Amino acid sequence: MPPCDVTPIPDKMLTAEITKRARQAMEREFFRLTSPTSIPAVWRAR
Repeated sequence: MPPCDVTPIPDKMLTAEITKRARQAMEREFFRLTSPTSIPAVWRAR
């Protein structure tokens, strides 16, 4: 992914990118705290 200061990004896209990164970070943190066997249960609960 190109650096943000080189490629101008529309505000909506930037917000979506931030939201996506935040969600991925939360999911990584959640999966790290959750045992591997319960990950399928997490996906079913969505």
